[in-house]
Amino acid sequence: MSSISSLCVVEHIGLGRYADPLDPYGSEKAIEELKRVLKRGGDLYVSLPIHDKNRVYFNAHRAFEEKYLLQLFRYFDIMDRRYIYGNNFSMERKRGFHIACYHLRRS
Repeated sequence: MSSISSLCVVEHIGLGRYADPLDPYGSEKAIEELKRVLKRGGDLYVSLPIHDKNRVYFNAHRAFEEKYLLQLFRYFDIMDRRYIYGNNFSMERKRGFHIACYHLRRS
């Protein structure tokens, strides 16, 4: 595929909330699948919860430390990134919980 969007999905995979099997690496496996099906030069639009450290909110979702998350996408170029804080859309990352929105391109 030349373009994929995954908006607020990856953080739910493997938590059993949607009848999927429990898997502590469900989000990482979902990211690997996105990487597998995206062709070289393809664009990935992804949004995920970000926090100061990796954590699981029981029966809800995960949140990721940005450094860890970007390591999972290490062979991608960051074309753009923005952050959502409540009702505010920002180019600046702040501490604490928020949603990160990335436009990534597979190298």
